[in-house]
Amino acid sequence: MKNTFLITKYFTIIPSKPTSLKVKSQTTTSITLTWNKNGGNVTGYAIYQYNTKTKKWDLKVKTSSNTYTFKNLAVGTTYSYRVKAYKIIDGSYRYSDYSASLGTSTKTKAPTLKKLTTKKSTYEKWKKKDFDEKEIIKLVENFMIVDKK
Repeated sequence: MKNTFLITKYFTIIPSKPTSLKVKSQTTTSITLTWNKNGGNVTGYAIYQYNTKTKKWDLKVKTSSNTYTFKNLAVGTTYSYRVKAYKIIDGSYRYSDYSASLGTSTKTKAPTLKKLTTKKSTYEKWKKKDFDEKEIIKLVENFMIVDKK
């Protein structure tokens, strides 16, 4: 009579973490992120954003692409992101480690100058570069910055 043995080994499949998280493009109200997939058959990616009020990383979105655009962001504001790859196996999510975090900002708007008054004499002096200190202050006061952000 022969002895029969059954050996069972269990293992967990964990995707490789995404690498090279970087900004692909940015505007005053959007940031587009991209990262390397690092091979493997993954279901998607979970993108986390750092919440400065709670001091925690919040899951913002899951996507199947290795590029994502955050829209309707505040002008001239700094954001921090990190990404995890995930695979769904038998209804369970298996997550990779986090990518390195990335801090970036939306662009700021250029200030818009609006001229309040026009005087021909000011223009004539400007051409001659013939101003005293009080006149320079007055000239600067004739302009104001509108919409700094």
